[in-house]
Amino acid sequence: MLALPVYAAMAQSDAASAEVVDSLEDAAAAIVGESDAGLAEADAADSPEPDTSAANDTLPTDTAGAATPKRIFRALKRYAVHLIVLIMSAVVIALAAAVLFRRRERERFLTSTRLSIVDKEVRRACNYIENNYADPDLGVDTMCEELTTGPAFLQALFHNELGMSVEEFIEQVRMNRARIALGNDPAVSSGDLASMVGYTDTNALSRDFMRITGITLDDYRANV
Repeated sequence: MLALPVYAAMAQSDAASAEVVDSLEDAAAAIVGESDAGLAEADAADSPEPDTSAANDTLPTDTAGAATPKRIFRALKRYAVHLIVLIMSAVVIALAAAVLFRRRERERFLTSTRLSIVDKEVRRACNYIENNYADPDLGVDTMCEELTTGPAFLQALFHNELGMSVEEFIEQVRMNRARIALGNDPAVSSGDLASMVGYTDTNALSRDFMRITGITLDDYRANV
């Protein structure tokens, strides 16, 4: 349950960072638009009116290109505006990189957390089978009651993580235990062996042993 607030906090932080990035982008665009429009209007207002007199057509003038204080101020203002835009663009890039980094970290955190949870559930289920394989009633339903989980989830967990069903894993454990028992005491009867590994029918034990190990109980007993 501790992970849930962490997920929520990280999601809210990403959303807030994204909003800041969008706001800065909008502000930069607005500054550029307003400043360019304002400076263009100022340039138009400051430009001298054309003189249509014949005398002025023949006399040179340098008033249009004079570097007046007003023009110098406007040029400095334009450079200052573009400098501000560059700074804001750098901030936007930095924030965007931070948002991307946090998202990747969150995805890595979620993935690693999910894997640890899955591993824990698999270990619990496998340990339960190892400790209760001798119970003839051991199955998906009894495991779900003890582990407080659902049959579909448990089966999916075993298929995804172990590549087999719950029943197949139980059979594997029982056959391994049968081989160990025969190795310790080759003279053990089939009835006792069946009871030791959770079978009530010796024929079912012999059939499953042959199917899983590829050798009959008698042949295995003779070669241990």
